[in-house]
This record gives sequence, structure tokens and C-alpha cells, in this order.
Amino acid sequence: MKRLKIAAYTLTYYATSLMLGFFSSYFLNEKAYNFRYPLFTSGCQNMIHFILATLVLAVRKRNVLYRPNLHSLPCAVIAAIDIGVSSYALRNISLAFYTMVKSSAPVFILLCGFALGIEKLSFFLFFLMFTIGGGVFLTSMVDTCFDMYGFGLVSIASFMAGLRWALVQYLIHKKCVRSAGVTVTIQELCLPISILLLLCSCGMEGIPTIVRSEFLVNAQKSMFNAVFIILSGCLSFSLILAEFALVDQASVIYLSMSGIVKELIIIIYSVMRNTISLSRVNVAGLFISIAGIIIFNLTITKRIVNEGDKDLEAAEQQMI
Repeated sequence: MKRLKIAAYTLTYYATSLMLGFFSSYFLNEKAYNFRYPLFTSGCQNMIHFILATLVLAVRKRNVLYRPNLHSLPCAVIAAIDIGVSSYALRNISLAFYTMVKSSAPVFILLCGFALGIEKLSFFLFFLMFTIGGGVFLTSMVDTCFDMYGFGLVSIASFMAGLRWALVQYLIHKKCVRSAGVTVTIQELCLPISILLLLCSCGMEGIPTIVRSEFLVNAQKSMFNAVFIILSGCLSFSLILAEFALVDQASVIYLSMSGIVKELIIIIYSVMRNTISLSRVNVAGLFISIAGIIIFNLTITKRIVNEGDKDLEAAEQQMI
């Protein structure tokens, strides 16, 4: 039964993350629709997450009153930085190049896991970590669409994503998330994320500028953009539910492994459409980084399975 749940959550993760990735890239990228206000978009989406989480709790007849949780507040701040920086990066670079650089996030998950004490120090894991980092560097260093500014933004976002998910796993281990429930946690996280992003949007993008822009020049344009933001908010809410469920049912490492398959799909699709061109060095770096991430995830997954078997044996002995 648990495997069926994980399979269903994984399929939901693939479907929602791929759709959201392509939609967001089209909506924000300067060479596509060019909606110039990524912080405003992300802030509205997270407010939609908060509203949907509250509605779900109301349907389940749970307490819907928002209560700030100091345990999850640092995670919310880090998530806001990750989301905001990632959104700005998508305006400057292609989705495929963004995916290549963001694939280094498992390295930062490992580093943050060491720092938080949820991962054990290992020479082998350190070796894999530097292998992945070297592969990502080779993948991006001679790309014809290379953008140093975009590369820097995505690198910052990768670090924040690693820290964010390491914190989520830490909270789950400490039972802070599991005892409250995933929907409550989303409610607790998304309201401060939304407030932070909208405040940054006011300071950096300017609400008067957004209101006077060509995107809100008439009712038709306003309706189109509002519908897009609402639909993308609902889609990303489904993605967050799937991500938290995978971390809860499996692990954050399993989530990273699922992300590798998604990244491969995006890169292969982009090459087939001639969105990007890969040199031999790029291809070599891509395979090195992907191979390193796969080995890394398989190693961690094997360890988790072994630990689970030990826990099961201990439980059976107690029953006897």
C-alpha cells in the first residue's frame, strides 16, 4: 500500500513539476510572454497556497485559524529567497540551462544535512559531491546560452533549495511536521512566504508600476494574467502536496532522485526542440553530474532501506 502511495505521489510530482516549469518559463522569460514581475507572481501564488490549505482544513473540519510556528519560520524565509531568486533567474536564462545548474541542489542538501546532523560524514559522499559539482560546471561553462548573472542566481537558489529541504527533513525527523500534518505545515509556511515576496515586490517591482503596466491595461489582459496566476497557484499547490508527501513517505533523497528524471526530460526535450545546443564538453559534464547524482541517491536510498529493515526487525522482536 505504501509503495502505491509513493508511486501516485511520484506521478503527481512529475506531472505538476513539468507543467509548472514550462508554464513559468513561458510566462516570465524575456523572450516569451515576458511578465516582468516574478516576485509579485510568486507572492500571489503562495497566497493561493495558503487559501487552498485553509479550505482543505475547513473541509476536513480541522482548526483553520492560522497560528505562527517559530519552528517553520526559518524554512519559510529560506523558501521565499529560493522562490524569488529562481523566478528572476527564469527571466534571464532558458528552462534547460536553469535545470542543469539547479541539478546541483542535492549537493547542498547533503552539506546542509551534515550541518544539521541528519546525514553522517562520509569520504565517499564528499567525493560524489565534488563529482556532481564538477559535472555541473562542465555542463554550463561553454554553453552558447551561458549567462553569468543567471548562473549566479540559480546557484544561490540551489543552495537555498538544499537548505530548505534539509530543514524540512529535519522538522519531519523532529516530528514538528508529521504531528501537525502536511496541510497545516503548508498553511504555516506559505503565508509568511507570500508576505515576504509581496513586500519585496513592493520595494523592487513597485505595485503602481505593475498596475500601470501593459499586462493590466484592459479587462481582457487583466483577466488572462489573473487566471494564469490562479491556475499556476493551484498547480504549484498540488506540487507542494506531492513533494511533502514524498518527503514524509520516502525521504528528501527520494525526492531528489525523482527530480533527476524530471531534469533529464526537460534537457532532452529542449535539445530535440533546438532550444539549447550541447557541445561535447557539455554532454560529458551532463553525464558526469547525472551519474554522480544517481549514485549518490542510490547510496542514500540503500542506507534508508537498511535502516528501515533494522527498525522492522526491532519492532518484531518487541512484539515477540
